[in-house]
Amino acid sequence: MAYQLRLQCGPEVKILVVDRDAKDQNDRTWAFWSKNPLPLGLDQIVQHRWSKLHFGAPEWNRTMSIDPLKYQLINGSDYYTYLKRQLKQLPNTHFLQAEITRLGEDDQGPWAEIGGDLYRSDWIFDSRVSTTELSLDEDSSYFLWQHFRGWRVKLDRPCFDPNIATLMDFSENQTGEPSFFYCLPFSATEALIEYTAFTTDIWKKEVYEHQMVNYLRQRFGHVGYSILEEEEGKIPMTDIDLTNRNFRRIRSIGTAGNAVKPTTGYAFLRIQEQVSAMTEELVSTGDISHATLPNDRWRWYDHLLLYLLQYHPHRSREIFVSLFENQPFERILRFLDEDSKWWEEVLIFKDLPIAWFVEAAWKHSIRSRISWKGQPILRKKTHYG
Repeated sequence: MAYQLRLQCGPEVKILVVDRDAKDQNDRTWAFWSKNPLPLGLDQIVQHRWSKLHFGAPEWNRTMSIDPLKYQLINGSDYYTYLKRQLKQLPNTHFLQAEITRLGEDDQGPWAEIGGDLYRSDWIFDSRVSTTELSLDEDSSYFLWQHFRGWRVKLDRPCFDPNIATLMDFSENQTGEPSFFYCLPFSATEALIEYTAFTTDIWKKEVYEHQMVNYLRQRFGHVGYSILEEEEGKIPMTDIDLTNRNFRRIRSIGTAGNAVKPTTGYAFLRIQEQVSAMTEELVSTGDISHATLPNDRWRWYDHLLLYLLQYHPHRSREIFVSLFENQPFERILRFLDEDSKWWEEVLIFKDLPIAWFVEAAWKHSIRSRISWKGQPILRKKTHYG
């Protein structure tokens, strides 16, 4: 957002970036697919690209080209370094490592309380989500966590194909949970391996690590390995509106601005598009609309899958297996990216367990009628402003 503001608004605008973290560690990775050049010159920091994807099921395995798309990965540390370097070369851009304790707005405009002092601005963009304290009122909406733990490993012998990324592998998952393995190889001996699940609760560290040890042994035998880096995270999968709409000149962005695709957890390119649209609107109109939730067929599809994942998690594997078994992977990715044609969606739906989705549509319509009677959905113990 800071870089987009600088590019769109010119050098005279003063920008302050406040973050409680130094952002000097590789605390996360971003993976996504695209066929187009990335915004802001980000192509130069992509660590790896894959032209083929693999999907694993207990009964079958399938590897397929996704051309013209490429699955791509950017390291968090490279992203922070690149953007901070770009911003520091430009005037009137400042960084402050601190915790924002409150946000508010008065007759003079929006303000942020930092270390007991008030910082005032024409606009404030807030990307914070109090993810540890999100909870869901019963019978009102859908909420799960996509949670994961990953290792970047180096094997003592070549086992990986660096041209093939494993998007989902259910073949070695014996837990019965809606969970799978994810593997992005960078060379024949080095890869990022993650164990990912869709559930309402977060597991202990030992659960993920036990599964990853088993996965390495079952897939590659008695291979020796060293762990180069570790990462963990959790992403809200929900149809709840996370946007703070209480202020005239404070805008929620990123996850807080509903930029995460609810049923996949992918957000990187959606966030880039969101902040670009916001800055363009600011320049052209002098105002910025609050982030909105769509009311279209994509949101309907998300509702149905979220219902099934939350209330029938044991069905998740069969749903994803059905999705990837017969369709071109490139078509599935465009569908997940909300970029498919209606006739392609018909072809996709014919392979899914339709009775489950009919049930989900019926149950969701009942839940929607109930929720109209009372809107309180989300409890957040941390209040801003």
